[in-house]
Amino acid sequence: MIPRRIAAILACPKCKSKPVIGKTVFCPQCECNYEIKGDVPIMHIKTDRREIEKQILRTKSAVNFTNFTEALSKRKDRFLLSSQYGDFHGTTTLARFIYRIGKMLYPPAPVINKVIARKRGPLINKFENGLILNVGSGDDCTHERVINFDLDLLPGVNVVGNGENLPFLDERFDLIINQAVLEHVKKPEKIINEIFRVLKKSGYVYVETPFLQEYHGFPLDFQRYTLMGLENLLSRFEKIESGVCAGPSAAFGRIFREYIASFSDNIYIHQILKVLAGWIIFPLRYLDLWLNRKKYAHVLAMGFYFIGQKAARSKN
Repeated sequence: MIPRRIAAILACPKCKSKPVIGKTVFCPQCECNYEIKGDVPIMHIKTDRREIEKQILRTKSAVNFTNFTEALSKRKDRFLLSSQYGDFHGTTTLARFIYRIGKMLYPPAPVINKVIARKRGPLINKFENGLILNVGSGDDCTHERVINFDLDLLPGVNVVGNGENLPFLDERFDLIINQAVLEHVKKPEKIINEIFRVLKKSGYVYVETPFLQEYHGFPLDFQRYTLMGLENLLSRFEKIESGVCAGPSAAFGRIFREYIASFSDNIYIHQILKVLAGWIIFPLRYLDLWLNRKKYAHVLAMGFYFIGQKAARSKN
């Protein structure tokens, strides 16, 4: 059964009307019907989902599988490959063994993101008794009070749908989080407009996007943003602050790993080279504790953050 706090704010993603919730989620206005799996409503407009599936399958090729789980997956025809989130069901025994070894041997990430604890954490605490939405959450459960929304039914996801048509009523959320998502979507402006719509007046938005980061098509990858570009994309919100969340060392570390790995076209050797390069380069990430505070850190940063507020009187 859908939890009450979620059922109370659901809307038909197609017409934005309040639906009737029973064994399914039914919209009397446009007569769309959405299934419920367990206690999770699957709020995809059918035509939109089919188009996303086609787009993902059209772009699937060896160049998209650049991590262990993607490389070893035998189920590459699924909607939004769950293997990217660590599910290796459907692989051979040997592949599972290699996957487990790979997970144990994989080096620490080349990124230290202190902004999550220093900026995002206090915002979540501020609204822990309100409504918080994580758009494009994946299986990252940031807080038990956060409503996790994603394109596919993953562990910890509370509502499934497309960010271009959020299945929520207008002005319901106190805080909306959107991390490492906008580079993967074809129409980022549409998602930002939807976030604006469902955010309460005076509500807050926390966004992170990459700048200097390697291609990572899990499943799609369209764009990157400078700090100015991110601020321009979010110009409907009143900026509270913005800046570097992943610095020059992180950018160098991730690019160095891919550079070394690119010397081999074999997917397994590619991954081995990437692991070895990762162990060599990851200690440099600690330099960002200093570099991120430097005046020109934004010139070579791996990623940026933006904290904004929806004005009490909304901009047109």
